Amino acid sequence: MKVGMIGAGNMGFALLTAMAPHADLYVYDINPACCERASRCCQAHIQNSVAAVVDASEYVIVAVKPQFLGDIISELRVSWREDKVLISIVAGESLADWQQILGPQAQIARVMPNTSAQVGEAMNTVCFSKAVADPKAVTQLLEHTGKVLEIQENLMDIATGIAGCGPAFVYVLIEAMADAGVAGGLFRDQAYALAAQTVLGAAKMVQESGQHPAALKDAVCSPGGLTIKGVLALEKYGFRHSIEQAVLATMKDL
Repeated sequence: MKVGMIGAGNMGFALLTAMAPHADLYVYDINPACCERASRCCQAHIQNSVAAVVDASEYVIVAVKPQFLGDIISELRVSWREDKVLISIVAGESLADWQQILGPQAQIARVMPNTSAQVGEAMNTVCFSKAVADPKAVTQLLEHTGKVLEIQENLMDIATGIAGCGPAFVYVLIEAMADAGVAGGLFRDQAYALAAQTVLGAAKMVQESGQHPAALKDAVCSPGGLTIKGVLALEKYGFRHSIEQAVLATMKDL
């Protein structure tokens, strides 16, 4: 499988890292440091233009920031062919937007991954244009980075708030738990180890137990115990509302 990457910043590099054992990679980025990292860490073939990436690849991932998309559109439009599949991870750029750029018969997958792709634990959401001949092949490519959920395009923005932005919110949670641990006397590395593994284990319980998160929470809360006191403190200080508002805030600028 030949996979091109236009833009090899943090998110692009995370995808490259996961896909490297499974695909021939072709990369273009205006930043020489990003190209060097992709070549050194992922054995990517560095290309000197957008057109060169398109020409070399079956699947072309566009991983530039939205404000830089205009810099590549002209070259991408001229070099595009309908036998290629474009995978866009550009936040807020719809299938219709891409069809205006590349034509109504362009094969387009709109994807929102997250940086956990770097460790093979991404949560990707994807939707497809009608012209995509083999959606399963795109899904299988993305599965090298983690899990994949196909959704309706009108749900992509809220999915982005949860899965695309969510890792940052979880990192804040881990950092806050660790700060409290240090305040209680733990060394910093001990506190981070406890907090990170606790989050990892709790997430796996949600995935594998089949139980509602509220039921799992109740199972930890003994009558009159320490955990329920902590849960009540979370409610008192607006933890649940803060998380909800953080996710919803991501939609305002999309």
